[in-house]
Amino acid sequence: MAKTTIPAGGIADDAISEEHIDATVITGSTALAATPDDTDEILISDGGTIKRIDYSYVKGGLVLLQDTTVSSAAANVTIGNATVLSSSYTNYILVGRMYPVASDGPHGMLRVDTSGGTQTADYKYTRIWNYSNSSDDDPRVDQDNSEGEIDNILGQSVHNTHGCNFTLEFGEPNNTSTYMSILGKCWAHDSSPDVAHHYTAASWNGGTDAIVGLHIYFSSGNVATGRFKLYGYGGSA
Repeated sequence: MAKTTIPAGGIADDAISEEHIDATVITGSTALAATPDDTDEILISDGGTIKRIDYSYVKGGLVLLQDTTVSSAAANVTIGNATVLSSSYTNYILVGRMYPVASDGPHGMLRVDTSGGTQTADYKYTRIWNYSNSSDDDPRVDQDNSEGEIDNILGQSVHNTHGCNFTLEFGEPNNTSTYMSILGKCWAHDSSPDVAHHYTAASWNGGTDAIVGLHIYFSSGNVATGRFKLYGYGGSA
């Protein structure tokens, strides 16, 4: 079909191609090559009617927000910031693996950051754990109602060669009306090395300030190496 002529009898099916559509109407020659912003628009067919919809309404699953690699010794690792830990998602999950420096035995610890800095008091937690060489079939339990950090949530007596794996799950970190609770799951080798598991529920109860970061470290020595991926899911809070 000629670009400037409508033939007698109308336009045939499949007669309109990209060359007939002005670039200001719709383009498709450039790939986005990134996760769309929540306000980016997508065209959909709603019962045969073409409509546009914000990406925030259709996105699903885990969205990678931060990928942190530690390749040289660091005293601590901070995950997140006020922009990343926002109201964009209801829930967050941190997946990580880390190793202590070349000396066995430190425990994996956690604190939270607020706009006032890293908080060093008013933590509560309860933990269920056990290890493969235990003579006791029943899981061990410990807890604390007023602590300066969340003890052992990321492993106990972590082996420097075999390290620890963990996930941390939490929701609505910027909600200033409620305490933010954290569920920690860790599987690791201790200094024996025996394999161990740790399940921890915890919170910082020093206030309902927005949580802007997670502060990860060992009880002694540095984090030698590690990889940490933070995801958001569940839509806006």
